[in-house]
Amino acid sequence: MKASINALKGYNFQGTIYCYLLCLMDLERKIIELDAEVSVDNNFDDVFIKTQDDSFYLQVKNYQNVTFDKIKVTATKVSITGYSPINIKSKEGYNNSILVLRNLTIPKEKINAKIFGIDCVKINNCYIVGYFDREYNQLIRNLYANDERYNNILITADEKLNTGNFRFTIEDLPPLNVFEQKLQEETKIIRKFSIDNKNDVLFIIGKPGVGKSHLVTELEQQNIISNIIVERLWISENDKDKSNRLKYSNFIRDISYNLFSKSLIESEETIIKTLKERNITLVVDGLDHVENYNIGELDLYFEFFKKLIDTKLIVLSRPLKHNIDYEILELNNWTEQENMSYLDFLGVSDYNIQLQIYDISKGYPIITSFLEKHFLLNGSLPKIEEVKDIFDFYDKLISNGVSGLSLFLINNSYFKMKELEELLSKREYKILIEIIEHSGYLFSIHYDRVYLIHDSLNTYLRSKNPEYLEDNQDAIEKIKKSINNGELKYLSRINSISLNEEDKVSIVKKYCNFSFINEAINKTFDYEMIQDIIHEFECIIYDNGISFNLNEMYEFILMKECTNRNHHDGFYQLIIERIKYYIKHDLISFENIYSTGLLYYAYSCFKENKYDPLSTLYSTRFNDSDREISDFDDALEKSFKYFDFFKVKIDIDEYLANNIRNVDISDRDVLIKVVSYLYINKLEYNNYEKVAIAAMDEHDDEKAEKLFKEICSKYGIRPFMAKSGIYKLKDYLFSLGMDNGDNYYKNKSLKDVIKDKAIMGSFYVNDYVCNYIRLAIFENRNIDIKSVGLYYFMYYNRKDYSLYKLPLALIIFYRKKYIDLEECIKILDNSMEMSEKGIRTIMTDFYNLLSNEEFELAKKHWNDKIILTDLDVEKIDLLSEEIVISYFMKHIIGYHMSLRDVDYNDIHNLLKSKYSKRVVDLLKFYSFKIDSIDAYDFDFKNYHKKDKYTPKSFEERDFIYENDADKLKEHNVSCTELAKYVDGWHNTLPYVELFDIYSIEDIKDKVHEIIYNSCFSYKIFNMYANRSEMLGNYLMFLDRYSISKVDWDKLYDCFLKFLNLSLIK
Repeated sequence: MKASINALKGYNFQGTIYCYLLCLMDLERKIIELDAEVSVDNNFDDVFIKTQDDSFYLQVKNYQNVTFDKIKVTATKVSITGYSPINIKSKEGYNNSILVLRNLTIPKEKINAKIFGIDCVKINNCYIVGYFDREYNQLIRNLYANDERYNNILITADEKLNTGNFRFTIEDLPPLNVFEQKLQEETKIIRKFSIDNKNDVLFIIGKPGVGKSHLVTELEQQNIISNIIVERLWISENDKDKSNRLKYSNFIRDISYNLFSKSLIESEETIIKTLKERNITLVVDGLDHVENYNIGELDLYFEFFKKLIDTKLIVLSRPLKHNIDYEILELNNWTEQENMSYLDFLGVSDYNIQLQIYDISKGYPIITSFLEKHFLLNGSLPKIEEVKDIFDFYDKLISNGVSGLSLFLINNSYFKMKELEELLSKREYKILIEIIEHSGYLFSIHYDRVYLIHDSLNTYLRSKNPEYLEDNQDAIEKIKKSINNGELKYLSRINSISLNEEDKVSIVKKYCNFSFINEAINKTFDYEMIQDIIHEFECIIYDNGISFNLNEMYEFILMKECTNRNHHDGFYQLIIERIKYYIKHDLISFENIYSTGLLYYAYSCFKENKYDPLSTLYSTRFNDSDREISDFDDALEKSFKYFDFFKVKIDIDEYLANNIRNVDISDRDVLIKVVSYLYINKLEYNNYEKVAIAAMDEHDDEKAEKLFKEICSKYGIRPFMAKSGIYKLKDYLFSLGMDNGDNYYKNKSLKDVIKDKAIMGSFYVNDYVCNYIRLAIFENRNIDIKSVGLYYFMYYNRKDYSLYKLPLALIIFYRKKYIDLEECIKILDNSMEMSEKGIRTIMTDFYNLLSNEEFELAKKHWNDKIILTDLDVEKIDLLSEEIVISYFMKHIIGYHMSLRDVDYNDIHNLLKSKYSKRVVDLLKFYSFKIDSIDAYDFDFKNYHKKDKYTPKSFEERDFIYENDADKLKEHNVSCTELAKYVDGWHNTLPYVELFDIYSIEDIKDKVHEIIYNSCFSYKIFNMYANRSEMLGNYLMFLDRYSISKVDWDKLYDCFLKFLNLSLIK
């Protein structure tokens, strides 16, 4: 799943620091190496940092109730009252030690240094740092100007923290995703051009296709200009970044990336200062595209240009309507000699042909280029005479095809060849095919996707046919009919097609529902297209929010949460098995792929037999292309060699000697492979084969486990690994086709396997689906392959916060008699089973939401996933002493026995409950401390733990706290404005209770605007705020304020479909 904006939640303190430092490495590029839990001869071994000229060891401590006056630092140790001393003995080459203490407030007058962005105290080469999670996590998040980059770095950190391989160097960072500056065609050095202006800013103006973009490369290669940064605002019609590169913020970001090679986006002032200091010439190519397609930001570019004093700037553009107050050079056609040089370079060396081309083009570069391509394609030149300009050329070349070509004007995306045939008349299509056949250079054709090659052709067609919308109404009607008939092919491009807003709204109302997703799963193999479709729906709802009722908005929110789940990127084994199956059974072609994601590019790799398409994909994302291709290659090799291990003779002793690494899990898997090899080949080796015989042939898992434990003990593998090892052994043998009657890969449908295994989590389901499809390919069996779509929208295994407010949704539906308590608890239990991390509190949250009477009913379904110490005091008092004390002994006393120190917040509610005396007695009996204070000295009655974090004032922040009601009234914030606010983690509609300050009549009257604002008004990193909490908070809002404009039956049905698509039982 794509990392959430609140992805730093959920780590232990060391993990939080590691993430902070990894982000800092990426942002500033001062840290060059990072590691954790390094074994060294002193205690500062939690985190290791290396910069260009220094090294640091960090000890990360989550000590409780530490104040600065309790810390004493000498040359050899740090002493903290109530804790063991921390040695800071020096080690050669590593003189700096850092002690990071959570929530330590350092008096301002004591601060004398700053280390890695944090104010601190430096004493005897030891830095004392106080780290406040919320403050510094917010700082890091705000420093990133791009959400995708931030997410990618957090995913990288997450991988490191989950694998335990913490070492990370600056070379391991994913490359910065700068805009591609390479033109589609190679630049040839043709012109003898000179620039002798003495001004800082120079505009080079030229007509379309005169060679402005190529001029940049020509000037650089001829050393006319040097030390440059080029920012192209247009490179081609099918550029995936076509609209993004026109945005001014992205323009500044790209310059910063190119200038500083770090993720931190520097200010305009710093950029301009650095350009001047480094004597860099900034070249901006294609400013006319901003005027044509993003005119609202054109002034921002000119304001930036004005600031470039004593800094060289060259702007290349077509003539602009905007006034230009700078020196202007006009770029003209090639001379006859330059024209011939260009043609010689491209292999058109016949002198007569060269003369004919010049006679027609008069050195107009784009026309010369088109004529050269025409000659090479057809063996002759078109029968046209001298042309005045590019429009005149198009007139003489394709005037009979304007009608058909104008179809491209109603779609800013691609058309497929088959679609062109369907949408055009037979005559128009025939002419178009002839044009493509004889003048294919006018188009960019990628497999079956067709784009116009040059923006000048687009402009020409508009000028020739200003009524193109009316003239193409038949085609538009055909597209609408296709969509309304349930065909998917145009839906993922619906906002690129010239449909009126009324039609778009009608389409979204028809298809923005869970039934559509379920039907789409059965219609297509292109699941990324379904994600694209829902994104298109989102854009339409944003533009037409008033047209959608409250039920429709809730269903859209839940659908978007499901389609936000990313089961594609990085899961290469499954995409490979899918494509292999599709190809084997002739189920796939480019004709039925409409997305431009992993499926499209991975299939392209299979078709081209090379990895270049994947390089193209990841060059436009914040990924390390080389690493991704290496991972893809590894997965491909595994796929093709999966069954080979059992076909060759191996020496068991040698194999074990070479593969046993003294690591429990990997060594267990080596033994599983050996046992499987022996079983399949009916070989014997020290009775190892008997493990598989017991498990498979005798169906005796208990016997198999006992035998496997004996083998594991020989290799130092802990006994508890043996039990799971038998399950893994059977699954491995099943995946190889062995069948003892229980092989679900052979005896069950893919749909049943996915649903049966869903409870284990999406990561495991991915493995099962891979095994299922791979075996079916190997055995040449037909399977229900479309069922794989169920996997792609299921609840994601890690940090999927879409269920964070599931308890609230359940309690509302329970009280409205839609569901009983037992069902609620089962849903919560299954959800937690499917999650690796991120929603550990939802069962506890549900029990806290219950009334005391409801709680008594729910007690008979008591669940070990409840965090008893987080229950409200009144709920704890309703439990038996046996349950409370048993939990306390296991989870508090037992867990903290080594340090015998517990955070007051962890037992606060217990101490306020009727069991407080028993709890205090046990703390004293076991000689515990609370917040580092001995239990015998602790003031249990009057102790109050202060929050050391000092929040910003309401005026200083752009988010709200749940206690902001008075501030909202003081600042006269309306209910519709309140809906635009988010919490500190960018969750929208976070505190429903805050709306209590308004009259119910006001809320009811403006309910649609409130819901719309909460969905769309707040943006960060060009993305909407997190809507994950709206699963429950949306319902709470409707219920709390008695909103009558909703159908609760439909809301519940939608909720159930959300759970169903998430594969939550």
